Amino acid sequence: VLMGTKNYGESKKYHAVDSTDKPYTLTDFYFGFGGLLDLFRNDAQEWFWQKYKAQIAKGIAGWWGDLGEPETHPDDVHHNLNDLGFRRLFKAPEVHNMYGHYWNKMLFEKYQQDYPGTRLFNLNRSGFAGSQRYSIFPWSGDVGRNWSGLRAQLPVMLGMSLSGVPYIHSDAGGFAHGNKDSELYTRWLQFAAFTPVFRPHGTALEDLDTSIPNIESEPVFYPEPFKSIVRRYIQLRYDLLPYNYTLAYQQAKDGKPLTRPMFFYDPEDKNLPAAEDQYMWGDNILVAPVLHKGTTERKLYLPRGNWYKYFSNAKVKGGQWINELVDINNIPLYVKAGSFIPTCAGLKNTTQHQQSSLLVTYYPDHTDSSYTMYDDDGHSNMSFEENKYELLHFKAAIKQSNFQLAISSNGGRFENQPLRRNIVFKIPGLPRKPSSVKLNGDIIPLKKYTGNIDETGWDAKGAILYVSLVFSGKSQLLEVSE
Repeated sequence: VLMGTKNYGESKKYHAVDSTDKPYTLTDFYFGFGGLLDLFRNDAQEWFWQKYKAQIAKGIAGWWGDLGEPETHPDDVHHNLNDLGFRRLFKAPEVHNMYGHYWNKMLFEKYQQDYPGTRLFNLNRSGFAGSQRYSIFPWSGDVGRNWSGLRAQLPVMLGMSLSGVPYIHSDAGGFAHGNKDSELYTRWLQFAAFTPVFRPHGTALEDLDTSIPNIESEPVFYPEPFKSIVRRYIQLRYDLLPYNYTLAYQQAKDGKPLTRPMFFYDPEDKNLPAAEDQYMWGDNILVAPVLHKGTTERKLYLPRGNWYKYFSNAKVKGGQWINELVDINNIPLYVKAGSFIPTCAGLKNTTQHQQSSLLVTYYPDHTDSSYTMYDDDGHSNMSFEENKYELLHFKAAIKQSNFQLAISSNGGRFENQPLRRNIVFKIPGLPRKPSSVKLNGDIIPLKKYTGNIDETGWDAKGAILYVSLVFSGKSQLLEVSE
């Protein structure tokens, strides 16, 4: 709490102290002299919480708890842990790594107490083992705005994800030092669109320090073609909301990380540990970010099985290393054959998806497959525990020259749930036009079949929706390139 601010005098009795038990004054903090709240004390937590509540009353719904290491924590700062059962003062090095953890714990428990039905969004860059239980959304710190800073994010993200911290992410675009680099910014945001939290970052410190230029976080301040490329990836992030939201469900239910290293996909494939600069976004989407300036070719490994290029729907055989030509417009993205990818095209914010048509893209394979999509009201923090959610089950049954898609619901109900859903099935990569198409047994005239199957107003109350496609001839339904 800075000297000269209206809260300094009021908060001083809650500050960490020196060896004589007097409030400690920080003299080397970046923003000026001040004191450090002793968040191990119940009274300090309660004082701090009242500041949160005042903002919540104004409509604030999310928090950015910066500098929570604490960033400035001299060795001669002392903390009072009497409320935790200890009768002596603790020096800063003894409790440094727990300070941010207790900040997270305080905020989580206060929300449970005063706002028990509200989801907590707490963006904090520090914590400790187990901080994820307190709804923390950590980022990787003040990363350099440079290509090595970008390259460092993938191993950090995967390591933290495997350690049980699912929502790790980075300052997309970088933060510390560096110059305004449109290519770096574009590549970073293309990568960040497939990370647990998508949050572009910038710098606005020039008024405090003229040596640090202001660099904006918003794509509107970047020239073409970079602006339009980033806009398209932002839209892609919104479009994938049903798929991404299901990843959060998989994490909560089964402990699966949202971002998964390649060896998570198939432990028996000895090539996967070497494919360390790519990863799986959930079970179905493979992401190979471009991590070097001026890249025109990207080497990557496709696991065994068949795969589709996300942007072109071209089919590629897996179990091999490939070199893919790249330009600034895209990064290599692949979808595993047999996958269902639910999207809501054209979303402008995260509250629109329940009113939008659900576009379900099925990527055909030789074998049967299934997928479950999760949906709830988007704001209750007990929707999963109280069974106030819906599961949509998708299945594909393959039989020689025809296949059938089926969709069913668990019948779950939640607030503001659409009673009827508009669903469009998209099936790319078919080698030829089917000889017949049926929707729940009713024939769709082939002249009306364009590759999409539109079911307007499906009532999910226990009903199963079937889509059947029959192909004449005996050739393979799915053909792949070598």
